[in-house]
Amino acid sequence: MLGRLIGADGGVAIFAQVDPTYLPADAKHYFRFSRWRQTRALSQLLANLGATFRQDAAFMALLQRPEQGYMLAGEWDARKTVSLKESLYRQWHSVQPVSDGARQLIARGAESTEGWQKVSVPAYLESYGHEWKWTDGETLFRKVIDVPAYMAGRDMFLSVGRVDETEETFVNGISIGSSKSWLFPRGRRVPGALIKPGKNVIVVRNWDECIHGGMCGAANAIFLRSAAPDAGFYHPDYLSDQVDESTTEEGWKASYERWFIADNPYRYTRW
Repeated sequence: MLGRLIGADGGVAIFAQVDPTYLPADAKHYFRFSRWRQTRALSQLLANLGATFRQDAAFMALLQRPEQGYMLAGEWDARKTVSLKESLYRQWHSVQPVSDGARQLIARGAESTEGWQKVSVPAYLESYGHEWKWTDGETLFRKVIDVPAYMAGRDMFLSVGRVDETEETFVNGISIGSSKSWLFPRGRRVPGALIKPGKNVIVVRNWDECIHGGMCGAANAIFLRSAAPDAGFYHPDYLSDQVDESTTEEGWKASYERWFIADNPYRYTRW
């Protein structure tokens, strides 16, 4: 409930029955969304009355030079570079080093178009057609993005989401790291020295040991954004549901577990 009192001098006082900071949201996570909605409602009301907030200056600065972000789910190029017959008895194909053929394709960037197939990401490999079924081995995924000049040379954060099972990620032909996990979304920092103005090529090398393979996690976990610190527009203890920068499985696991209590309001839907 909200109340309004207009003074004789024209001043306005607003009374709120519920102070969002009193909700025990940190102990009882189901209150987090309620606190977010109450805080947002009060902020909008105060803004309409002419109030300003310390985040306003940061937001206006961001409008002058936005932090370019890229949601990378959608169409990618894919190419099978090592094809191994999938075992009917779940006998696993041990991870092999990057093949010579894959290294040549990675080094050539986006120059080569022959042999690449347009596919939808995220998805399991088996969904790409008959020739992808019942095979394991090595697959390359490729995405080309345009980076504005003012973002070139700046550290970025690349999240490749969930990759089943092993991945190594390359930016403009240079490896930025590798990992193995069939479950956890993961991402890592891209050094600014690798980011150039104009076309930049991202390649994810996926090794499928058995059963399913591919870039197959949630679409919103596949993105590229600035690695600059968060501007702090939300509540001080806001819990993001995005993948954190990490180089260990423990870090990606913590990010995955935090997703279940995170505060992103756009993730919530009515039952």
